[in-house]
Amino acid sequence: MLLMKIVLTGGGTGGHFFPLIAVAEQLRLLHPTKEELELYYFGDEIHDPEAFSKLQIYFNRVYSSKGHLKPSFKTVVNFFKFLFTFPHAFFKLLMIYPDVIFSKGGYVSVPVLLSAQLLRIPVVVHESDSIPGRTNVWSAKFAQRIALSFASSQEEFINKIPKLNDHLDRFQVTGLPMRESLFVTTTNSNFNLNPTIPTILILGGSQGAQLINNTILASLSELLLSYNIIHQTGKRNYTSVTEASLALIDPLRDSTRYIPIAFLDPSQLSESLQRADIVITRAGSGIFEIARAGKPSIIIPITISHGDHQRKNAYNFERLGASKVIEESNLTPSILISTVSSIIEDRATYTSMKESAIQASPQNAALLIAKEIVRISKSH
Repeated sequence: MLLMKIVLTGGGTGGHFFPLIAVAEQLRLLHPTKEELELYYFGDEIHDPEAFSKLQIYFNRVYSSKGHLKPSFKTVVNFFKFLFTFPHAFFKLLMIYPDVIFSKGGYVSVPVLLSAQLLRIPVVVHESDSIPGRTNVWSAKFAQRIALSFASSQEEFINKIPKLNDHLDRFQVTGLPMRESLFVTTTNSNFNLNPTIPTILILGGSQGAQLINNTILASLSELLLSYNIIHQTGKRNYTSVTEASLALIDPLRDSTRYIPIAFLDPSQLSESLQRADIVITRAGSGIFEIARAGKPSIIIPITISHGDHQRKNAYNFERLGASKVIEESNLTPSILISTVSSIIEDRATYTSMKESAIQASPQNAALLIAKEIVRISKSH
């Protein structure tokens, strides 16, 4: 059997990183040994070292920084960083010379994808959002396959690259690749929660969300009268949120009702999704994981995002009946509390949203993408 070499790239946030891991899981199931498949990751950070070890993924650090569209000092600095990063990525890629590169986009992937174009290495990209990111738009010009979470993204790609209208066969609506480990029922418990009341899970993204954190703190005393709360604060905000919460909770009653945590590792996130009755979240790719777990959600999209993609993601899910959207400008403690109670306390609404959530999130995206990567790899 011929050895296949696959490079995964993308990074900057967990929203880019974890779908790569989901596809790597499926690739490893299809080709279990190093003699059949070598996996490499070109990125800036390993968000899940345990997965890298389990899946036998080789890490190659790519030093890069966010692109800035407006001329500034940072633009100049990043240009010189790129002059170092690009040849580094090029020669690392040349030494490996993989059969296929699978990209989730993001600024980290740019030198890798440019190198792939020069070296004639096939590229598969996946777009999580309804509005494609800049890197994915650029790389779509030479990618063999363009996998999409939202069907509406195809039109956005074509609007930006009209020539793709002649290559519609490159597109495939797969949904978001998700780690299967998140949806395996576990009997191990990371949290000591009150089992007699509903649970709210708060996810502000891997970096946390200051506005959501502040609103939760302002609502905390009232919410804890009726609900448990698992609150992913983000690593930067953990200390400030924890200290502020101490003045707002009843230490005797709420020790089993409020759990702030900097970042939920895969085991903790899996249990949190199982235990949660409702999830409060941003509108990144994690909304697909929430939906697949069958959880109604309240989505608070970032007001300013590339192409306004967060708001469009959020309203796509609301139209499907899986979520309710609260704009940042409308986010107050009273509105948040009333929206939570209107979903949880109305069983008909809750059941309908739960069913809509499950229908909104395809389950086999990672496998579909992995099989396409293997097919292209063999032809290459």
